[in-house]
Amino acid sequence: MIHTYTHVSLHFYLVSLAFRAALEAYAEEQKKNLGLTWVNAGDVKPVKGRELKHPALAKALTRQTKFSQSEWEGFTIHGLHFDHFIQSGDSYFQPASHKAVEEEVPNICEDQGGTFLEEE
Repeated sequence: MIHTYTHVSLHFYLVSLAFRAALEAYAEEQKKNLGLTWVNAGDVKPVKGRELKHPALAKALTRQTKFSQSEWEGFTIHGLHFDHFIQSGDSYFQPASHKAVEEEVPNICEDQGGTFLEEE
């Protein structure tokens, strides 16, 4: 009976490790694409989140809400999080995301130069 319990525990542990690895891979893919698409959050400043001040991005958002990877890299923004928002014209924009992913898996960013957003 003890042997069966140990086998079940080991199986559960291995499944949980595989799930975590899959979740982390999914989160990294989402973070890699974060910033490519923005959604209009309305004309009222969000009460939650962190405001991003970036004049070039704000100007670009008056014309488009989807960016290619090279366009996004041109803004040199590092450390963008799912809860950031930016004012562009009379509207506020947020990066399109799956917010739950960030809450489950810690964000790990490397400073590569450019605008690096600080944790609060």
